[in-house]
Amino acid sequence: MKIARLPKNKFTVIDETTAKFDDMRICFFCKHICIISAVACQCDNQKVSCLKHHKLMCNCIINKKMMLGK
Repeated sequence: MKIARLPKNKFTVIDETTAKFDDMRICFFCKHICIISAVACQCDNQKVSCLKHHKLMCNCIINKKMMLGK
């Protein structure tokens, strides 16, 4: 599994991206905000999961998934 950095939030500027920052990090299954780490897959760039639920996200092999971390 590859590891990539989560994008930094711009706390000094309030724009649309900043307002939706937490929404982009919500686990598709349990709806918790993935603060420190999350998992994404190449098959769907809109969906993330917490570490607990990454196996439920899709049926892709682990090599297609990426761990997102701070």
